[in-house]
Amino acid sequence: MRLLPARQLASYTASLLIALAGCGNQPPDEASNLHADVVNDKASLRIDPVTSSSEIEFLKRGIRVQVLNRTRQKQAIGEANDYWYRIRLEDGVEGWIYGANLSIGDSAGRGADSGIDELLIRGLVGKWWEVRRDGSTGLRRLYLWNTGEYAYAYGQGEQMQRGKYKIDSPELLLLDPPSGVGAEISIRKLGSELRLTGRADDREISFRRAFIDPDAPEPNEEAVGEDGLPVGPGTSTAPAAAPPAASTTP
Repeated sequence: MRLLPARQLASYTASLLIALAGCGNQPPDEASNLHADVVNDKASLRIDPVTSSSEIEFLKRGIRVQVLNRTRQKQAIGEANDYWYRIRLEDGVEGWIYGANLSIGDSAGRGADSGIDELLIRGLVGKWWEVRRDGSTGLRRLYLWNTGEYAYAYGQGEQMQRGKYKIDSPELLLLDPPSGVGAEISIRKLGSELRLTGRADDREISFRRAFIDPDAPEPNEEAVGEDGLPVGPGTSTAPAAAPPAASTTP
């Protein structure tokens, strides 16, 4: 067994304490049967929720795991910003896995056996902004989380409407209860990006994903990129509809 140098050990211990301090006090009730699908090959299952922790094993894409807990705060790793999740494998082995490697929840997390492409599932999660016909940004916003939850808002400072969503097919998203743009949202592919389309006031309302993270800070209304979409802190342009496939996972 290789011993870590004192300085490296101190750094590792500090990182671990920060991560564990952010964990929820109680794991989810196992009766809720919250499961997730691994979406990347060679996803690392670690002893602790830090990248410097030892790896228990590498998980294959498509396997089903049970979610037991998560860190309270997200951690930025590369282009991703997600939680660490404590999971249990079918053989009873437990460990921590970075959230970018998982698709969680009954709605968003329909696995490979559901007929829904995983890239589509990941491409839907995020913060969507209304885009008008002239390319400018409207006031409507649609938020989709990987837990199968959604939120809808119209205008700044307005109270969000919340509910659940379900991917009914590669072309249709269902919202329950209906949002301000209806209960049925069309999913359309436009080049390498996706567009979501609902209806309000007898006209189509189109949305383009502005941020991969649905919890990204609200940008200043005056801060917009060249494409007319809002620019948030640390973001110079709106990301593409689907994140790039990861060849190496945390």
